[in-house]
Amino acid sequence: MNEASFRYPGWRVVIACFTMTLFGFGFGFYGHSVYLAELTTRDGGEAPRFATSTVSAAVTAYYLASALIMVFTSDLMARLGPRLFAMTGAAMMGISLFLITRIASPVGLFVAYLAMAPAFAMLTNAAVANILGPWFSQKRGLAMSLALTGGGVGGVVVVPSLVWLSAKLSFATALQTIAAVALPVLLYQLWSFLAPAVEESTQRVVSVFVALATALFACGLVFGYTVVLPRALTFLTEYDDELYDVQIRASYYYGFVSLALLGMALVFELPIFVLALVRLRVLTADRLRRNRRIGIFLVVFIAALLPTVNPVSLAFEAIPMLILFELSIWLAVLMERRWERAALASDSL
Repeated sequence: MNEASFRYPGWRVVIACFTMTLFGFGFGFYGHSVYLAELTTRDGGEAPRFATSTVSAAVTAYYLASALIMVFTSDLMARLGPRLFAMTGAAMMGISLFLITRIASPVGLFVAYLAMAPAFAMLTNAAVANILGPWFSQKRGLAMSLALTGGGVGGVVVVPSLVWLSAKLSFATALQTIAAVALPVLLYQLWSFLAPAVEESTQRVVSVFVALATALFACGLVFGYTVVLPRALTFLTEYDDELYDVQIRASYYYGFVSLALLGMALVFELPIFVLALVRLRVLTADRLRRNRRIGIFLVVFIAALLPTVNPVSLAFEAIPMLILFELSIWLAVLMERRWERAALASDSL
């Protein structure tokens, strides 16, 4: 197909690359000015203030690590494929942004910035050049220019949005909110140019799992907001209230709420996580059933690590996790049988 035609599939790839650079440069380049201001001017307490030199050292390590990863971009993309490569970068960006909101020590500072290094390398110039190269020959310059324009747009969109929301809420809540809105858009764009490259049957399976994961995530948010959070907040604000005048700081409140809701949403992804381990043959359905007691202990242990302030809220977090764990076992049994039948059918051909 002619590259000059708007119907040429390569232009869909350009749109995905535009979105990659928008978020890659928006968070990984222009966003550092906001991170620096927050880390060097906050009021201390649980979130200590850092010297400018310390943050600058972490930024320097970040850029050096990014440059090193960019050297191996071509080899990594050849092994992973462009779609998995880019989606890994998007996932690393999400993890690093969450870590930035939780920085409480110099070690945490360097861990967060080094976690962002592969994300920046996988979502910007080197990655875009390797992705677009096979798609274009005559229009390669135009395709690259359009894709890299997303970097400038990221500076115009991400930083002002982060500054405005930080003034309204808090830095941590603002960054988590923007990331929660931005990352699904990025992943959708990456999936939109991944879909034509796989078989239709595989597309249907992936679509079902994506829909299930989204529904579970939404159920986790709703459950956390309507059941867990009210009881936790009631306990925190009314415990010995006749002795104390409880005054909640907005930044601590929003930080606790966002962490609690995110934790519950991720907990509800337990069936997807278990099915992934079964599909990779790390676990089997039989092993899950035989080690059910160990699984129950681990589920309760994980529930205790979530924002839990009393036995009541622990029970409200642990009970749905146990139900999801049991559901995961039976889903694993069902899907394992289907995968085994499909493998036998393909071997017979």
